[in-house]
Amino acid sequence: MTTVMHKASSALMCLFVMGCVSQSDVTEIRRSQETIKKNQKKILEKLDAVAKRSGKPQRKPQAKPDPKLTYAFPAGNSAAQGPRDAWVTLVEISEFQ
Repeated sequence: MTTVMHKASSALMCLFVMGCVSQSDVTEIRRSQETIKKNQKKILEKLDAVAKRSGKPQRKPQAKPDPKLTYAFPAGNSAAQGPRDAWVTLVEISEFQ
């Protein structure tokens, strides 16, 4: 008798809870789930593509300066010694980290 009462009360509780949710809410939740599944699939495909690549990051080879060419470098208002119209200007670049 007690199990029948438990089953009956559980069934009534389920019916009550199901009655609190509208069909449009269920439809919206299903659409959201589908969107999430599609995005998850895209993410997993991208991760698989990354995993298939070699372990080394692929870098483009850096172009080296051509010693036969003359390059202009704007010094702007940087600290300098000597005349501004000198034929040769030596530029020292350093980076403090």
